[in-house]
Amino acid sequence: MTGENLICPYCGAVQETHEPDEISAIMCLTECERCDREFWYSVDVQRTYDSDKYEEDEEDE
Repeated sequence: MTGENLICPYCGAVQETHEPDEISAIMCLTECERCDREFWYSVDVQRTYDSDKYEEDEEDE
């Protein structure tokens, strides 16, 4: 299951406790908060940067 929430593949419950949002992890073993079954999950955190030139306001004399 891929999506915005970590969901148990056995019972479908959304998991409230997981890795912090800024940490990527290839494979983590966790236990479902509702059905207590263990399952693997991965986290892919992506960050995008944008930049622009800095130009000071200088008047030509």
